[in-house]
Amino acid sequence: MLVAATFIRAGCTILYEDERDPSKRHPEFVATYPASGFVFSVEAKAKQRIVTTARPGGRLRAGVRDLLLDAATKETALPYVVFVEVNLPPDDVNAPPSWAEEVTRTTLDVIGQLGHCPFELIVFTNIPHQYGEVGGPEPTRHFYFWKPTPIRPSRIPVGVEEAILRAVSQYDNIPKELPAASSS
Repeated sequence: MLVAATFIRAGCTILYEDERDPSKRHPEFVATYPASGFVFSVEAKAKQRIVTTARPGGRLRAGVRDLLLDAATKETALPYVVFVEVNLPPDDVNAPPSWAEEVTRTTLDVIGQLGHCPFELIVFTNIPHQYGEVGGPEPTRHFYFWKPTPIRPSRIPVGVEEAILRAVSQYDNIPKELPAASSS
């Protein structure tokens, strides 16, 4: 739901893929950015883990290789955007995500293993609600955008990419009005 809500906030219409179709593996939905007519596929992944605190003397790893490999097996001829929730304890609000370098390395390793880059954009998120204390402040969240440049230029128009970035950054803000788009 977080990913679908993000694209609705970005002004996109969404059309969910037919999950009953066993003939192929497909992304979650197809999004259309009405302002330009740009159409693309979107996949959502989340790291599943149960952790109450970080390991003593060490940092948890994002461990997203399997999620990226699974996302890469989805069939689409459209430009492809993937969201990956890393599900880690919160980082310092004044620093970049501690896991950014790891997910970048992992993404490049996965692309090397595949022999091609199926992704136009990967949005890594860490929205660590489960690590917060009841009645306490919301834990720090981070978002990290990965694009294939310089591997190859992204096919996502700058205006669409900016709308996605804006919508992600507005994660917990309920807009007074939604953009003029509808969901199918």
